[in-house]
Amino acid sequence: MPTLVIIASQSDTPVYTRTFPPSVAAAVGAPPPPAPSTLELLVLNAALDAVDEAAWATRDSYLRTVDTFNDLVVSAYITAAGVRLLLLHDGRGASEEGVRAFFVDVHELWARVALNPLYTEGEPVTSAVFHDRVGTAAARRWP
Repeated sequence: MPTLVIIASQSDTPVYTRTFPPSVAAAVGAPPPPAPSTLELLVLNAALDAVDEAAWATRDSYLRTVDTFNDLVVSAYITAAGVRLLLLHDGRGASEEGVRAFFVDVHELWARVALNPLYTEGEPVTSAVFHDRVGTAAARRWP
């Protein structure tokens, strides 16, 4: 089950952050949960270096597990433009194929945002529709 998803720009700036409650299905349409903890942000920030290293080792967009900390696992996906999608989860309730499918869904949503002429590259994504669709993608994978 996912805990936190972050989309980081090429310059390592987070443009989207979403924290998931214990029940992902309850998150769809609900107000956003509190901001991620400092520990979660530190783990994901440290994982950005591992993502860059893993990206050089493969031609795939889905980089699988790139880092771990205690019982937290960081899975990553990188777009052709160099935008990194990071998922922090406990590793128990998330199958490898489920994580990959989630990243593909979020990548498609991200592409729509990035191609919008009104979106400025590197700016935070504040769209409620994008937020709800990321929640729906997570709820499909981890009910």
